Amino acid sequence: MPVKAKPRNDGEVTRMRLLGAACSVFSAKGFRDATVQEICRQAEVNPALISYHFGDKASFYEAVWRHCVKRARQHYPVDGGAGSMPRWSTSSILPWQASLQCGSKSTCANPN
Repeated sequence: MPVKAKPRNDGEVTRMRLLGAACSVFSAKGFRDATVQEICRQAEVNPALISYHFGDKASFYEAVWRHCVKRARQHYPVDGGAGSMPRWSTSSILPWQASLQCGSKSTCANPN
């Protein structure tokens, strides 16, 4: 019976090391002056792995930007972290909020 190989996960680890190293190198030197060799030296991987994981340098640069934006959104959410607040925290604590959202009391007033 053939031995079943374990699935490898070191590819994702390598990919993340490349993205992390590239964030610092591209931010310090820009696209033109950053070299694949320098990024790979910092990530401690073979330069051929950039081609394997990302294709060419331009595609790699785009992937680095997406990675950096994703990390920034995790650390600095667009909603300022308000999405993690309980639902009741806005409308039930501030009963007058409905009139503020309508724009004026006359348009929001109960006609009855």
